Amino acid sequence: MSVFFKQNRVLIFAFALLLAGSLFFGWNTFQHTAHYRAASQDSSVEAWMTTRYIAHTWRLPRETMESLGFERQSDGPRPLSKIADERGVPVDTVIAEVEAAIAAHLAEMTQ
Repeated sequence: MSVFFKQNRVLIFAFALLLAGSLFFGWNTFQHTAHYRAASQDSSVEAWMTTRYIAHTWRLPRETMESLGFERQSDGPRPLSKIADERGVPVDTVIAEVEAAIAAHLAEMTQ
């Protein structure tokens, strides 16, 4: 076995270096993702946010989004400001509806 290590020293060193790099960058990615998720869940709903972004950030089920009247559209993601314009209501009204649905969902999840 020691002959194998002597003959392939460079290869083994390169593999160990690659493994260490993969672990380092993988851990960094995990930490950044966890920080991003935690930070975004503590933020408030804004007019620029799309329905898909809201659903992913606060992990809302499709039923919750559909109960708010956010059906999937073929024209792509729609921000809350566009939805408010389509409904003819102020964007603050739509934001309040979304925040109430998020609060209800989070309360349901903690029970």
